[in-house]
Amino acid sequence: FPSHDKAELVQLCVRFARLKQENKELLAYLLFDADDPVFYAQKLKPEIDAIWEQPFYNPWAMNKSLRKALRIIARYRRFTASALGENDLLLHLFLGMHAHCRPEFRQKIFGKMLYRQISKIKKKYR
Repeated sequence: FPSHDKAELVQLCVRFARLKQENKELLAYLLFDADDPVFYAQKLKPEIDAIWEQPFYNPWAMNKSLRKALRIIARYRRFTASALGENDLLLHLFLGMHAHCRPEFRQKIFGKMLYRQISKIKKKYR
């Protein structure tokens, strides 16, 4: 358990109190993984990879799984505010999507989802 001074712990608790749903995950991140957000991103990649383990029989199921992965990445972004780690996770998601997406499921929705994420990345680097 890393040692933190009193003022730092108060700041952690204030930040912890702001979030309602994911506060336990945030507190665990702040206490144990906050010193290396890129390593934390590496720990989230198996969660994203788990999405591709199930077979997709329709585009709706795949869309739902992609949105779940984007929620994981958004949670990472809220916790760390690290653009490098977020871009790494998005790239990992897109490579998995390219490798596992059946051609008949490549619809407008996936293209738009991909375009929105790429535009977010571009916006950060302007």
